[in-house]
Amino acid sequence: MSKETILKIREAEDEAARVVARANEQARAMREAAQAESEALCRSTEQEVSAELAAMLDQIRQKTAEMSAHLTEETRGRAEAVAATARLNRRSAEKIVIRGLDAKCR
Repeated sequence: MSKETILKIREAEDEAARVVARANEQARAMREAAQAESEALCRSTEQEVSAELAAMLDQIRQKTAEMSAHLTEETRGRAEAVAATARLNRRSAEKIVIRGLDAKCR
């Protein structure tokens, strides 16, 4: 091979090495940018989901409090009705017992 051919081959190899180095640098930069973007997107998504879940949790707590208040009021009403019935039954029982004792005493 001639000296000129060898120089052209070396120049081509050097150019190829430079192209590969540039490509590797661009790939590294793209990889870093993609990773930074994906991390930012992940953080953003986590914040959005966290906010949505917090809002849902607040709604659930509010609905639970409303249901609890409603059930408490309903239970209180039932308890009052049962107590009133018990008082009536007690009065009736007292009258029956008193009549029975009165009848035995006569």
